[in-house]
Amino acid sequence: MTPAESLAGCTRNGAKALGFQHKTGMIKAGLAASVVLWPITHPAALAADLTGTQPSVIIHNHHITTNSSAASLPLTIIENSVWSGRIDKETNPDLALRWHQKVQGWNPEISSGGVSLIGFASHEGVKRNKGRPGAAKAPDIIRKALASLPWNRTAPVWDAGNVVCEGTELEQAQTLYADRLTQLLEKQSMPVGLGGGHEIAWGSYQGLIHFLEANTNNKHPVKLGIINFDAHFDLRLPENGPSSGTPFWQIAEYTKEKGHPYHYMCLGVSHGSNTRALFQRADELGVVYRTDQQMNLLNLVQLIHDL
Repeated sequence: MTPAESLAGCTRNGAKALGFQHKTGMIKAGLAASVVLWPITHPAALAADLTGTQPSVIIHNHHITTNSSAASLPLTIIENSVWSGRIDKETNPDLALRWHQKVQGWNPEISSGGVSLIGFASHEGVKRNKGRPGAAKAPDIIRKALASLPWNRTAPVWDAGNVVCEGTELEQAQTLYADRLTQLLEKQSMPVGLGGGHEIAWGSYQGLIHFLEANTNNKHPVKLGIINFDAHFDLRLPENGPSSGTPFWQIAEYTKEKGHPYHYMCLGVSHGSNTRALFQRADELGVVYRTDQQMNLLNLVQLIHDL
């Protein structure tokens, strides 16, 4: 049985088998329920440790018991329904696997290497930038799109959950996201961030630069190259605080403060999407950019050379 099937067996399915489905077994108004919360991002993590994973909160008979030693994670748990899809019936099932059959929940005690998916469920930066909200739903939508793709990898892929921007707390969410990204890098796993609005760029940079600053010889400057495929520079000044339009200006300010080189390349930038002030700022900062009109097959060799 899978961990999810085991959990169902001792909750809703167990209650139904005993005829108690109208009394208990689910978290539902009117039912008697005991609730256990674990500091994990995927049900599989419960079966990963032989000594068991300690719950962080237990609610039973209206009493709440907390375990301060259990590590709290600023993440949402990804529902099983996200990682589900078709299963091919082949003579050799191992050659017909899809992503939903191989993606594993991130467990800091045993997970390392490979690629780690981490969502940044936020559109607060987009709202501050006077854009259209809704991007906070994107991480799970991307996962659903990946779920049924054929599995042609050898290295593992981990799901490290979502960091969620609660209300207007964008700066706090970006810091939490950066901390989690640094932890993934320390486990030699390559993070793949799933946004969310483009405010994910500042959180991503924070996580990467903190990791590099801690692991780079002090005799050499920290170097980090940024390639942005976008119609926008996102070099705007933070008029109403940081937003989805400010991340690469924030990075420029940080590199100036720390004495790091600023290497930013924007491919596909549009004159119809950026003011002259933004083009001037890009030139002053030494940004390498190519316009949307230059992004064509005739210039492909030159573009590769530029990269």
